[in-house]
Amino acid sequence: MENLKLRRSARKDSERIENLVNELNFKLVPPADGFGDEEETICKKILDKDGNIIAGCVAYIYPWGCLFVDDLWVDEKYRRQELGSHLLQTVEDIAINRGCYLSVLGTGDFQAKPFYLKHGYTLSGTVHDHPRGHEDYELFKRLDEKQP
Repeated sequence: MENLKLRRSARKDSERIENLVNELNFKLVPPADGFGDEEETICKKILDKDGNIIAGCVAYIYPWGCLFVDDLWVDEKYRRQELGSHLLQTVEDIAINRGCYLSVLGTGDFQAKPFYLKHGYTLSGTVHDHPRGHEDYELFKRLDEKQP
């Protein structure tokens, strides 16, 4: 260990480390049939008449046939008009058409847990005091089963 050095990493190093982790992961659990070994990005937006983004969603399809909903946002003055529901359904439909069987996401107690529960997601875990004084929720939804 005396010849090893701990160094600060550059951005290019983080990409290399991520690739090394993925290489090991796919050796242990190969990608699902029909999926490559890289994530696919889904990014959808809704614009107002002036071309401003008023709602958007960024999600990823992972090689194991899973959708990860990373960000879903609706401008405050456009909330409660089904824009978020439309975006979520759109990315879920894309994932289903690609062969995904599961969707996962995280949300905070100050964000949209009731929204996701309303859309068929199930709470799978809670991280207490993250961020400090709040709860972080992990949720999932089966995409290969008929929702009630």
